[in-house]
Amino acid sequence: MENTQLKSVLRELFTDFYEEPLPELTPRLVTIPELPRNASVVTGMRRTGKTFLLYQRMKELLSNGVPLDRMLYLNLEDDRLLGFSVEDFRYVSDVYYQMYPDNRDKTCYFFFDEIQNVEHWESFARRMVDTPRVQIYLSGSSAKMLTTEIATAMRGRSIEIENFPLSFEEFLIRHKYFDTIPRNISAASRSKIQNGLDKYFIIGGMPDVQEVSDQLRVTMLQGYVNTVIYADVAERHKIPNTQTLKFIMQMIFNNPARPLSIHKISGYLQNQQLNTSREYVADYLDFLTESYLLHRVSLHAESAGKRRANPDKYYLNDIGIIRAM
Repeated sequence: MENTQLKSVLRELFTDFYEEPLPELTPRLVTIPELPRNASVVTGMRRTGKTFLLYQRMKELLSNGVPLDRMLYLNLEDDRLLGFSVEDFRYVSDVYYQMYPDNRDKTCYFFFDEIQNVEHWESFARRMVDTPRVQIYLSGSSAKMLTTEIATAMRGRSIEIENFPLSFEEFLIRHKYFDTIPRNISAASRSKIQNGLDKYFIIGGMPDVQEVSDQLRVTMLQGYVNTVIYADVAERHKIPNTQTLKFIMQMIFNNPARPLSIHKISGYLQNQQLNTSREYVADYLDFLTESYLLHRVSLHAESAGKRRANPDKYYLNDIGIIRAM
């Protein structure tokens, strides 16, 4: 993209951001950590509301008296930025300060959404954290922004927060059972909580599926799972045949939160005529855990040998996914 054309696109994107009101949202009971000279990084499974967490931080800044023009938001998934490279980041601050020159000597807050789409984004982020009077926030899906990789890339100059689906408490507030959860539970409140729990076990906590029909919710959740399997696991780790991955996931869907050994999974795959070694099964489970689709829980024991000798349990990132699959 030509320099002049890119600057024009950036100016258009920034103007859109300042002219359109921030979206309405149900506040999450999550706070983005912030430290001077550090990037605040939000990671997590796809569709868990990372972008809305950035918007929530913007609204907090507004309520603290920071004007919107001292914030900058850029979504790196916008199709107008196709071909955007790490070298192009230098035009971001140029265009912004041309629009608001009086902000050069004030603290500004830069939000970069889905930054993992730009290769070598880390070098830009490291430079920005050293820029005086700039606080940066980054979000990215787990496909290319693992916590361990962020720590390495940012060399200790970042604070990470993992974003998850709605908790049960957030679910109750989202569906207007309560404004805040009461400390003392009356009989009426208990009935509300029990009713909400029944629905939570069916709907789950993925934000975008909360107010849709049952059929559409199932379709959307199945789509999330397929995207994680194909994009965040198979594509990232260059797995040519996803059949084994899908069979492993099916076994976990049928045995959620139950002890499940690699030996048992390997035996199940052999019965399906899929001859996969235990090492591959262990790797695939690691990949699915890294993508936030699964959470592994080991036996609580001081002895490492006892932990290794007992099978782990695998929990799905969202309870609604179990029903949908």
